[in-house]
Amino acid sequence: MRGRFLLASAAAAVVVMASPFVGRINTAVSQALPDQYVGILLASVILPGIAAIGLALLRIRERRLLRYSLLAVAVAIAGLYATVMETTRTEQFHFTEYGIVTFLFSAAWRSRNDAGAIVLPVCAALVAGFADEWFQWFVPSRVGEARDVVLNGVGIACGLLVAFALNPLPRVPAPEGRDARRAVAIGLTAAMLVAALFLQTVHLGYDVHDSPTGTFRSRFTPSGLREAAEARAARWRLAPPAEMPLVSREDHYLSEARFHVEFRNRAVSAGDSWSAWRENLILERLYAPVLESGLPGSRWPAGQRTAIAAVSAADARPYVSAAYPFPLYAWNRWLFWSGAAALVAIVWLLCR
Repeated sequence: MRGRFLLASAAAAVVVMASPFVGRINTAVSQALPDQYVGILLASVILPGIAAIGLALLRIRERRLLRYSLLAVAVAIAGLYATVMETTRTEQFHFTEYGIVTFLFSAAWRSRNDAGAIVLPVCAALVAGFADEWFQWFVPSRVGEARDVVLNGVGIACGLLVAFALNPLPRVPAPEGRDARRAVAIGLTAAMLVAALFLQTVHLGYDVHDSPTGTFRSRFTPSGLREAAEARAARWRLAPPAEMPLVSREDHYLSEARFHVEFRNRAVSAGDSWSAWRENLILERLYAPVLESGLPGSRWPAGQRTAIAAVSAADARPYVSAAYPFPLYAWNRWLFWSGAAALVAIVWLLCR
């Protein structure tokens, strides 16, 4: 069991640490081998599944109805995932990765004949999934969000189904004995706490009410934005921001500013001068170091600013920015962690 657990943990670590490179590798292969790209992708995504199903079919000698049903459900879920979900090539590859990781964790805990054999592999794979997306949030060129964890969960479900088609449980009772219940409680607690930390880091922000610009969501508090602006202004006077290396810490202040720049420029292209003017005011008041950094397309030419101000500045309607492209919620942190603590307490009470 220990050796299998270490193997599964190593596989999960490889998936997490390789996450900054997967998108780049995918792009490089598609550009270098455009005619063979689809075939290479299908091989990397489909062949592991075919191999797992083939192995299961060879091993099924008893309890055939149950085990064939598990395989059929796994294939049906994978088919729906591929045809219904709007996923990128990288997300499709993650489906296979997390199916394999879950399969390996299931093998590590297969000696258990209780609900822990189901709960613990799922919890371990989910922790890896949250760690994967969390790591992506810290590096440039990749985006980590809860939606991707949900997509990874589809691969986790399929990996578990194939694992139990290969080696089904004799029964699925509640965990018997104090140690078994404690193991399940620890697994669920770890998954919930990692999920809560991920959500706080990636999806919890603040409403910034700035007069006269309007309201927008940010990862920073209003005072935090001003402090970040002062720090970047001092730093970038000596070394202006450049393209970030693949493996480095992402500057989320700079990323937020770019979201507002892109949204402002799209508004101009769509003829929405009023929204573009408000976005430009947000940039000038709270992200001025980015405008002064010389990044292409960030600062308007003086003539363009004057022209748009002439037709938009007098319109005092309330403005709520939609520049942030990913879900960001202004939830109360105290209530959020109180809810997380309550869920953990419920799990331990149930596992008693």
